[in-house]
Amino acid sequence: MLFPSFPCLALLALATLSAGAAELTLVAPARSYLSPVSIEGTMPGALPTVSRYGYLRSPARSLGPQAWYSDVLIVPDLPAVITVTAGAEQRSQTVTWETIDLDGAPLALVARPWQMISLRGVGNRIEVRAPSGITSLAWATPGEPRLFTLRQPGEHRFRRPDGVGGVTVRVYAATVRQNPNQPVAVLVDDCSYVFPLPIAPHSDEVFCTSADPDLIVARSGSGVALRPRTAGTHLGAVRLGSATGPILAVVPVVGYNLDVSKALYPLAVADDGSVPAPDTLTVIGSETSAQRLRARIVMKPWVPNVKLVFTKFAHPATFLGGATTFAVRTDGSPSTLGEAGFVTSLAADGTRIGTFDYTINNPAGNDSQCARLDSRTLFSDVPTGIAWLLDPIAKP
Repeated sequence: MLFPSFPCLALLALATLSAGAAELTLVAPARSYLSPVSIEGTMPGALPTVSRYGYLRSPARSLGPQAWYSDVLIVPDLPAVITVTAGAEQRSQTVTWETIDLDGAPLALVARPWQMISLRGVGNRIEVRAPSGITSLAWATPGEPRLFTLRQPGEHRFRRPDGVGGVTVRVYAATVRQNPNQPVAVLVDDCSYVFPLPIAPHSDEVFCTSADPDLIVARSGSGVALRPRTAGTHLGAVRLGSATGPILAVVPVVGYNLDVSKALYPLAVADDGSVPAPDTLTVIGSETSAQRLRARIVMKPWVPNVKLVFTKFAHPATFLGGATTFAVRTDGSPSTLGEAGFVTSLAADGTRIGTFDYTINNPAGNDSQCARLDSRTLFSDVPTGIAWLLDPIAKP
């Protein structure tokens, strides 16, 4: 397969990033057999704007903290000057969408849905074999270019009725089954979440990359394995043909941290039911009597579409009502034991955090609690991280 619309764009962009630069760059092919044309580059700050033929187009799309990409629609056989602007900086590249002669040597391409191809026929008919069937089309003006839109995934063949020459285009589509307002959330540097990403038709010529050094991305079966190394939103790219090929889909993932350190110092519940502030409580635990204690989990940044599952093991301490397991969603709804859910607030650095307090029933003579905390996505209930609560319960 050939990938003429995207020769080595990502490689140069990533090389610039890896060198620590944050300058504006534009990487685009000099010629393409497909339109829109895929371009990308790096940026010093805000997303740049993209124009062609001197007309302003929409802003580029983000590919990471210092990377951008865009798809630019151009006119066949009319060289387009594509300009990227960020502040006072500009970068330009001339790109030509070339028409393919059907009487030339056979050509094989890959494309994404809704890209277009420009063909020039010699006779007065052309045979089109598409996933929807086989058709024979009349060529209105022999020798004049004709545009075809590649709508469906699968193989598209264009050739003369006598079988001479022709073009074969394999169209691939990626289905991103995700609410854009609820990206996948993964516990930082804990595990990889395999995001389902069906590719149609199935192909081994699909690669996963990231322009973000804080996100580890890899292909995993029919999905994409995402592992954030820092908190915040990260973007993984699914590409056609190679690690530098055109972008088929972009998958966002949010990395978050869970601070379970407050579980080391559970919050005692007074007789009147009040809970002292965690910074003022110093005396906990008892050798002679059972106590009802409180512990705290802090999520930073707060992500609303995560479910946390708590499971006790090894020691006799239990949760509210003697339960050994319960779950709570981070969206603020009550836990499965009926305790109040997450409460959000702003941290000193401006990050929105989520706080959840839960009950520990500690029997007399017990000096520790052991629990497993599983993070799961709400839409697929797949684990996205594990934290361990192996905490001594201090004695006065």
